[in-house]
Amino acid sequence: MDLHAAVESPVILAQGEIVPVPLGFAMAIPEGYEAQIRPRSGLASRHGVTLPNAPGTIDCDYRGEVIVPLVNLGRNDFTIDPGMRIA
Repeated sequence: MDLHAAVESPVILAQGEIVPVPLGFAMAIPEGYEAQIRPRSGLASRHGVTLPNAPGTIDCDYRGEVIVPLVNLGRNDFTIDPGMRIA
């Protein structure tokens, strides 16, 4: 499934910067399972925006809002708009 940025206004991701981006939801994963978050290939190939810990793992004991750390490995600053598909 696509994961969307739950930000109220645009967020600038500067070159080399890592920004935690909230997704606006929480979930409970059953014991013995995990969720994985993967980068969007288009963001990575066109802009150098990816996850620093790809794939990101959400363990079954995690509680709280799901947040995706994004890193900008590109040559330009990148704008994360509200509702943008980020992972």
